[in-house]
Amino acid sequence: MSPKMLKLVINKSPNGHKKAKYKQTIIEYNWRIDYYPPKEGGLEAIMKLNVPMQVSLSME
Repeated sequence: MSPKMLKLVINKSPNGHKKAKYKQTIIEYNWRIDYYPPKEGGLEAIMKLNVPMQVSLSME
């Protein structure tokens, strides 16, 4: 999948000078991973996975 990109441009001053702007780009990546837990304690094995705080998991 291609990443979702959001480009933001915000004026620094209330008068709206063209050169005085904040520029920021937000990129969101999505990966799909097939995980096959062991036969006993399947949900507990998923709960023990170490992932960073910024990563959100969804189960289908």
